[in-house]
Parts: sequence; structure tokens; C-alpha cells
Amino acid sequence: MHGSVSDGSIIPPTFNKGLYLKKVPPAWGDAYDVLRNAHENRIIGYSLPQSDTYIKYILKAARATTKVLEHIDVVCFDPDPHEEVKKRYDEFILFRYYKFCNRKTEDYLEKVNESRQILTDHLGQDIVHRVEFNHLESAHEKFCAANGVR
Repeated sequence: MHGSVSDGSIIPPTFNKGLYLKKVPPAWGDAYDVLRNAHENRIIGYSLPQSDTYIKYILKAARATTKVLEHIDVVCFDPDPHEEVKKRYDEFILFRYYKFCNRKTEDYLEKVNESRQILTDHLGQDIVHRVEFNHLESAHEKFCAANGVR
């Protein structure tokens, strides 16, 4: 949500994203709609910096209007011995079905990647353009459970 290194459209953590690109406000509106209608929120690899007030705003606004949210899971590496990232999330997310897993994004993605199924044709050749993640939910739950988060 903060831009792309490839085209140089990096948007710093700030409340007014509209100052940076004209295409950003519609994308944030779409993000709000997706969050508002989501049953599960998974935040992967985002440390919730104090300075990024807009993400906090959009998450709170979506949470306030949703009727379907069942879980909020955060997977983010917190290297601080005082668990500052976890504390920020714990203070921000006041939701009964929230959990924080202090692990690296690459570890999480590796576990999820193990759940993929590469479809093959009738001759046993890989069909590279078709990869299915039918077991994404179970891979997520196994990863969290293996790291002491239930």
C-alpha cells in the first residue's frame, strides 16, 4: 500500500496519502471496502509504525463498520526484547479474536509456499501458470500453532 520501488512511487508513512499520488485515494477506498467486508484480516510483515496514522485510521474505520470480521492475525518479526511491535498491536487492536505471531515474513511465506499445489498435465509436466493454494488456511493455522500462537 505504500508504493513501488520499481517506478519510484514511494509514499512515506503519513496521514494524507493524497498529497503524493492522485491514484492513491481510490486505492485506499478500495482497501477500506475490502477490509470492511473481510471475515479474516491477516497482517504480514508490517510493524505498525507510530507515524503511519492513516493505516490505523482505515483499519479502525473498517473494523467499526464490519459485521463479519471473525479473526485478526498479525505475523511480524519483533526483534525488540521489549516487544515494542507487539505492544503497538496489542494497544491498537482491541478485538477478542486477535493474535500476534512474532516471526519473520520469509518463514511464514515459506510455510505457506509448502501448501501450494502445482497442477500437472496428463503427461506429468508442470503447468507453470496454474498454482493453487487450497490449503492456505491450514498452513496458516499450523504455522501459528507451531510458534505457540493459538
